[in-house]
Amino acid sequence: MIALDTNILVRVLINDDKLQAAQATQLIEANACFVPLTVADAVHLAAAEGCEALYTFDKKLIALAINLTPACRSPELLS
Repeated sequence: MIALDTNILVRVLINDDKLQAAQATQLIEANACFVPLTVADAVHLAAAEGCEALYTFDKKLIALAINLTPACRSPELLS
């Protein structure tokens, strides 16, 4: 099993660098993969590019991503 960082997963999702996206896809397809929670959170933010905000109940993610785009907010703030 291999662990993946955010950059590997984002290359596959965003496909902004064709060579890196192909390499990342090949790596993922050839191995059992582990994605730490912090990496998964970063991927959620990256995948939400172009959105006004990413809503989550994860207060740790909100605190860590306070200055990132898109904004990371809690649905609880809507009440």
